[in-house]
Amino acid sequence: MSMEITNRFENDVLVLGLDGRFDAHAAPQVEETFTTLFSQGATKVVVDFSAVGYLSSAGLRVLLVMIRKLKSAQGAIVLAGLQPHVKEVFDISGFTDLFTIEGSVQEALAAI
Repeated sequence: MSMEITNRFENDVLVLGLDGRFDAHAAPQVEETFTTLFSQGATKVVVDFSAVGYLSSAGLRVLLVMIRKLKSAQGAIVLAGLQPHVKEVFDISGFTDLFTIEGSVQEALAAI
């Protein structure tokens, strides 16, 4: 199954919606989408994980690329709606400490 990626802006915040498995097949697609929007000036990003049921190390690597680029541009990233299994991957990998994680997109938009 391929990853469906949606993007919209709420004021000046990019909301990146991911739907599917965030694995080695989807990672390049997500990174390319982010890089394109980042190059167009998106420096505040909310990533909606509510429809992501699986996250691999390739997905984690893309998130690292995103946070590094955004921090270098004085930007911000907030993750929203992590499913329990995906949250567990964040906890085990230590990524929970790197990212602001909120329960919903609305909470993430308020936090950013």
